[in-house]
Amino acid sequence: MNRNLSKFKEIWVDILIFIVSFIVFIPLLFYGNLTRVGDGSEYYALSLAWISTNKPFMTETSWQVYDRVYNSGEINYLVDTTSLKKWFPGLKLGNTFDMLHFWFYSFCAAIITKMGNIIGIRIPIHMNFILLHYIMLTSMFFIAWRNLRWKGLITAIILTFLSPVIWYFDKVHTELFTYCVTSISVIYFLRKKYFYSAFFLALAATQNISFTAISILVLGFGVILREKKVFSLTEAILIVLTIGTLAIHPAYYFSRWGYIDPILVSNKANIGQNLKYFYIWFIDPDVGLLPNWPFGFCLLASLFFPGREKKLNDSSIFPWLVFLTVYICVNLWANSSTANLNHGATPNIARYSIWYLSLFIPALLIFIEKISSKSWMKIFIFFSIACGIIYNTYFFIPNKPETYTKPTFFSFWLQKNFSKLYNPPPEIFAERYGGVGEMPALMDTFAIIGPDCHKILILNNPLDVGYDIIRDNNCNFELKKLSSIIEKKFLSNKIIMIPSYIWLTDAEIKENGLSLR
Repeated sequence: MNRNLSKFKEIWVDILIFIVSFIVFIPLLFYGNLTRVGDGSEYYALSLAWISTNKPFMTETSWQVYDRVYNSGEINYLVDTTSLKKWFPGLKLGNTFDMLHFWFYSFCAAIITKMGNIIGIRIPIHMNFILLHYIMLTSMFFIAWRNLRWKGLITAIILTFLSPVIWYFDKVHTELFTYCVTSISVIYFLRKKYFYSAFFLALAATQNISFTAISILVLGFGVILREKKVFSLTEAILIVLTIGTLAIHPAYYFSRWGYIDPILVSNKANIGQNLKYFYIWFIDPDVGLLPNWPFGFCLLASLFFPGREKKLNDSSIFPWLVFLTVYICVNLWANSSTANLNHGATPNIARYSIWYLSLFIPALLIFIEKISSKSWMKIFIFFSIACGIIYNTYFFIPNKPETYTKPTFFSFWLQKNFSKLYNPPPEIFAERYGGVGEMPALMDTFAIIGPDCHKILILNNPLDVGYDIIRDNNCNFELKKLSSIIEKKFLSNKIIMIPSYIWLTDAEIKENGLSLR
């Protein structure tokens, strides 16, 4: 009797998860902001290709369908057909076009549209992605509940609604997809269900090939650390599915181009070239995760406070530490290979930083375990988290536009008051404080002044003719006098690298008759 009652409660929790999640998504489904961000045009196009031609690449037929969607105006800021065709000229094969980003995410959304067509329901192209996000997110909650019970479900809810990932709920971009499948993978990993974990990492690898190495590692854990010598049918199926899923991305592009990844054809990445900036995805005030996610700092700090929690034995902690190390190192290398550090599809924070949210699941589980012993602490934490969710929802509300052409509040404060403490990568400083989204717009600029009016980023040689200076609004310099100061520094070899940061002293400002507001 008790067993049947427990099963009944479990089923009702499952149903409740799907219902409550759907209620959350109702505004996004029917009143959402239909706006393209970042690489969204590619995902729309590939989904339309699957729907109209059942092919994973663009043909003249699928371009015509895309053009109709563009001309309908149903999606704001959608890239026009002519421009999108020119985005990746190296990926044109005959009359067909591939995109820089893989088609699997778009394929999953296309399945939803096709299912709607079967039952006579027309699902708009944007809505099929939102429905996909709903399915993915509720599946993550469901798996968290089934594997880690209430603490797992609460962890999944807090991590989702108290982090920047909520901005991606209605964005046709792969960040929510990556967040969900990596979070599911971590949940299974903590339960030592390594083959399930490896499979969901393989799903992440379809869009970001760097996850392949991590999936193979976890697959190896499943083989080496298993207690039984004979594989079960489920395990055998998962192994085959994982290997097959890992092969989809490289096999497809190799069959088309002779390369395992399109970035090797399109020159859209600098492999390992920005590795010296690996730290920015965590600590940079403009694009980093922790400066833009205070709860993450608090969560890490809570690990150092005593409390009642389960102690991990050596057999549990060693695989996790290896997983954590490989996950971070591999993805930092991949993220730092991008040719565009200050990229779009982001409400300030870089979208690559979202990849690391799932790694906070164990810390959040430990945090919940610690506070579960004291009633007053539970109440205090509950209201704190509730307020945090309200604040976080306001700060990362899905209808907030992408903003990567201006500094964050913290970044501006730091550069205004303590500019010598931190020098961002020149690209980030130039685009944020120069007020433009891409470096090509700064080709004719040789210097950008920071908000403290002392720090200056030198982009080009000021001795060359035709360059201009972008002034910060807080400064009131005479450009000719400022140019003269910078030219003297060049001539005296005080500036030997470009790009380079320099600082004007108060004496230099006074001696040259420069004035500040």
